[in-house]
Amino acid sequence: MKQSYFQRQKDLTSVQCSIISKSTGSFFAVKNLEEKDGMEIYKWFSRRSEGQV
Repeated sequence: MKQSYFQRQKDLTSVQCSIISKSTGSFFAVKNLEEKDGMEIYKWFSRRSEGQV
């Protein structure tokens, strides 16, 4: 999750995610989400990486 100066002024953020599979990986990004929505996505992925469901 990251925020530019201009996004911060409007309470927006960007979320980036890398997905690793058996043979290749993929990279995804969503820009200009509301900050609260970006934080929810970040928390969900962070929880999953800790082994919780």
